[in-house]
Amino acid sequence: MMAMENTLDPGFKIKDIFYSLKNRFIEKKYVHLTSVENIICHSLGKYRLEAFKNTWNNLPGDQYLSKTNLRQRRICKFELRRNRPLTLLADCHFFQSGQVNALLGGIERLYQQSEVEFITSPLLSRLINYQAAFLNHLHGGAEWLITCHQFRVYCNDAAPGFAAPEGRHSDGHDYVFQHLIDRHNVCGGVSEIYSPAGEILLSHTLQGFLETLFINDRLVQHDVTPLCPAENAVGRCWRDMLIIDFDRLQ
Repeated sequence: MMAMENTLDPGFKIKDIFYSLKNRFIEKKYVHLTSVENIICHSLGKYRLEAFKNTWNNLPGDQYLSKTNLRQRRICKFELRRNRPLTLLADCHFFQSGQVNALLGGIERLYQQSEVEFITSPLLSRLINYQAAFLNHLHGGAEWLITCHQFRVYCNDAAPGFAAPEGRHSDGHDYVFQHLIDRHNVCGGVSEIYSPAGEILLSHTLQGFLETLFINDRLVQHDVTPLCPAENAVGRCWRDMLIIDFDRLQ
């Protein structure tokens, strides 16, 4: 984790971060960042930030977990190829094998696409481009299929919220960026990272907007403890996440 000065140029800061994190990421297979908001939101007005966050208020229920009625979701996909701009794909299918997802693996799922306000947000564009730039430090010249998942998980006194209902797992991607968007009236939701042998490498509660975990999904596993209402919580209780998967294109 590192603190950064807002007065520094964001482009300069991100290069410094890539340089300092590369060896740490290669060694640990994950990185935890608390300071992403300072970089990504630099010079963005309050209206744009709120418009981005508000798209989590319009997520439909996840029909593949309809029994709980506590998870909402949208996705969108992009391609990023050399010397071409980021390209939005119409496809909103999502598939995981049973080997990586014992709960929903083997099911060809189809989700509603993220709203235009999310897809066209300069905040999302910055996130993707900075992440791709970092991955290019690891894999020079690689091309990427990028899938963005917007999640809201509710909880209440009668039912905990499960951000990872499949338990400890890998997602079946090359790299995964996990960004906290919001926590409202909740406790729990501790993010955990494990070695393939089951050794816990990190146990941490994401708290701040865009606090981030970056994971080599081929080499570590992750989980999230159940959510429950905070003490004396009034109104609905939820946790919002943005998960961005990167898979190398052949």
